[in-house]
Amino acid sequence: DILDTCGTMENAINFLLDCKAKSILVVGTHGIFSRSLTTSDKPSILAEDRLRKAGVHVLITDSIPRDEAYINKNAGWLTVVSIDRVFAEAIYQSSTIGGSVSKLFEGR
Repeated sequence: DILDTCGTMENAINFLLDCKAKSILVVGTHGIFSRSLTTSDKPSILAEDRLRKAGVHVLITDSIPRDEAYINKNAGWLTVVSIDRVFAEAIYQSSTIGGSVSKLFEGR
């Protein structure tokens, strides 16, 4: 789904670490990575900083474009996966007579 400020994700990661998880992979469709709001008891923090600090690897799609510099700078904790072929095939299948988007899931 969406990785926005990642406050909830940080809580989930901490819970899993407390439970002695051996590894954690965070997966999201849309990596928004916003800055959290400042409150009286917590300063604002970037989502990327939360995830980097947690020491987990994050996998997102390229539904929100990132330039090569951003991807390279964050390669230690972030993997961006292209979804262009999936969308192209979905468009093709939905616009072809006899086509079916369900064909995208055959053999999986």
